[in-house]
Amino acid sequence: MDPDPVPPNPRPSRKRTNPGHAPDKVRAVPGPQREVLDSAIETARAAQQTNLNLAADVDALRGALAAAQATAMEQGRVLSSLQDELNSKHQIIAEMQHHEGQMEAQFLADQNRLGQMEALFTADREHLASMFQQQNELINKFTEAQKLLMQRNEDVDRLQRELVIKSDEAIQLRAHSQLQALNTSKKQVPPRRKTRSSMGAIVNTGARTIEIPLDPIPMAEVPEPSTESTSQPLLSATPRLAEVFDGDIDKLDKVLNDFAQLCLGRDAVVTVTPKKGTTAKKKSGSVKKKQDKPFMINYVHRRLRHFTCMKFEVEVVGDFEHHNPASEASVSACEAGEDPPDELFQWDFSPGYLQCRWNKLMIKKIVDTLLAEHEEEQEDFIEVGANRVFMENAMKDKLATWRGSWHKFQPRFSSATQHVETLAEAHARAVQAKEQHQLQMRSLALKTRKLEDRIETSTHTIQLKILTGTARDVETWKRMRDMVGHLGIWGMSSEEEADVMMDGQLVRIYKVKVCIWREPSIANYLRFVDAQTALNKKNQPGPKPAARVRNPQHGFGTAAAPPGLPRNLYSSTWLDTKTPAYIETLNIPKEVFELFVAATDRMNL
Repeated sequence: MDPDPVPPNPRPSRKRTNPGHAPDKVRAVPGPQREVLDSAIETARAAQQTNLNLAADVDALRGALAAAQATAMEQGRVLSSLQDELNSKHQIIAEMQHHEGQMEAQFLADQNRLGQMEALFTADREHLASMFQQQNELINKFTEAQKLLMQRNEDVDRLQRELVIKSDEAIQLRAHSQLQALNTSKKQVPPRRKTRSSMGAIVNTGARTIEIPLDPIPMAEVPEPSTESTSQPLLSATPRLAEVFDGDIDKLDKVLNDFAQLCLGRDAVVTVTPKKGTTAKKKSGSVKKKQDKPFMINYVHRRLRHFTCMKFEVEVVGDFEHHNPASEASVSACEAGEDPPDELFQWDFSPGYLQCRWNKLMIKKIVDTLLAEHEEEQEDFIEVGANRVFMENAMKDKLATWRGSWHKFQPRFSSATQHVETLAEAHARAVQAKEQHQLQMRSLALKTRKLEDRIETSTHTIQLKILTGTARDVETWKRMRDMVGHLGIWGMSSEEEADVMMDGQLVRIYKVKVCIWREPSIANYLRFVDAQTALNKKNQPGPKPAARVRNPQHGFGTAAAPPGLPRNLYSSTWLDTKTPAYIETLNIPKEVFELFVAATDRMNL
C-alpha cells in the first residue's frame, strides 16, 4: 500500500542543517481507518483516471466532430458544385432542345424551299423543252426559208440571164432594123451569142453588181470642181482593160474618160510612139525572164528537198521530226579531220549544228548531187541567182527548220510534274503543239483568202461600175476597199468549220466568230462585199462556196487586236474596258478614218 500523500496530521518540517542527514520515513499504522482511507484514495484515483479517460474521449469526440464537420462542409461544397453543374447541364439541355426545335423548323423550311425549287426546276425544264422545240421549229423554218431563198435566187439569176438574152436580142434587132432602114447594100446578121463576133459592148451588167445605200463621210473641206471631162465612157471596153492598170482605179477612170472622147470623135487617129531604145523583142525577153526567175527558184528548192529525202531515205521532209542524228563521237572525229562515209547521210542536231563540219559536208554532198543531175541547167540556175552559195544557204535554212521540228519531239523538264518527260510524253506534247500550229496556220490561210476575196471583189466591182457607167456608188466601193485594206489579215473574223444536217444531207458551213475588238458596224458593211463575192461566184463553174453563218452564240475570236489601225475601226466599248497602258501599245495613229452615212437618195433602190 502506498503511503498517504497527504497525511492527516502533518508535522511541521524542520530545516535540515546537515545535508547528510537522511529524511525521516513515515510509516503508516495499519488499522480500519487506514484501510478506509486507502480505499477512498483508490476510489479517488480511479475516478481521476476515469475523468482523464473521459476527457480524452471527449477530446477524441471533439476531434471526430471537427473532422466530421469539415467533411460535411467539404461534401456540402462538392454537393453545391454538383448542383451548379447539374443546373448548367439542365440549361445546356434546354438550349439544345431549343436549338433542336429551331433546326427542325429550319429543316421543314428547307424541305418546303426544296419543294419549291423542284417545282421551279420542273417548270424551267418544261420551258427549256418548249424553247428547244421552238428552236427546232425555227431551224426548220430557217432551213425552208433558206431553201426558198436559194430557189428565189436561182429564179432571179435565171430571169437575169433571160433578161440579158432578151436585151441582146433587142439590141441586135434594133441594129438590124437600123441597117435595113439605111438601105445598106451589105446585110449584117446579128452575131450569135458566145461567138467571137458577139464580143462587143458589155450590156446589162448593172444587174450583176450590188449598189450600196451608203456614202462615205463628207470631207470637212469642199473640194474644188474638177476640170476633167464629165462624159460617160462608152460600153466598148471589157473588164480586161482594167488589168492593164494593175487595179489603179483613178488612172483607169482618167484613161476611160479620154477614151470616151476618142470614141465620140470617130475621125480621130491614134498614134503610139514607142520609147527610145525599146524593142518588142527586148521587152518580151525581160518579161519572160521575170516570169522564169520565180519558177526556177521554186524548182531549185523543190529539187533540194527531193534529193534530201532520197539521200536520207525519208518520204517527206517532215519525217526529220523522228530523225536519228549522228553520234557525238562521229561528229568529234569529223571535226578532227576524218570525213564521214560517202554512203552515210545523217544530220548533226547538237548545239552549233549550223557551223559544224559534219553538216557542211552533208549539205555539200546534196548540192553536188543536184548540180551533177542538172549539169545542163547550171547556166539557167546562175542566171536567176541560184548558184552554189544560194543552194547551200537554202539548205541551211531548211536544216534549221528540220532541227526545230526534231527538237520539239525531244524530252524536256516539265515544271508541272517536276520531272523530265518520257519519250511518249514528249511525243504527245509535240503532236498536240503541231496540231495547234496547223489549226492556227489554217485559220490564217482562211483569213488571208477572205481578205484577198474581199479586195478582189471590191476592185472588180469598181472597175465594172466605171466601165458600165453605173458609178453612183463607186466612191463608196473605194472607201469599202480602203477599209478592208486597213483591217488587213488580222482584221478578218475567225471561222470554224462545222457539219450540219440539211435535207437529210451533211452540209459544211463556216461559223463566224465575233471580232470583239472591231467596230460592230464594220460587219454590216462587209456583208455588202461578201454578198457581191457570192454573186460573182454563183455563176462560176465548180463547187459552190460554203455558207458563212454569223451568230453571237458562236463565241468570240481569240486573235489579239492588231495595232496601228485608225481609232474608228476599234470598238469604243472594247476600248473603254482597256487600260491606258494597253491602249498605248496599240499605237493608234492620228489619222481619222470615218465610216459611212446613209445615202437617203438611194435607200429605196
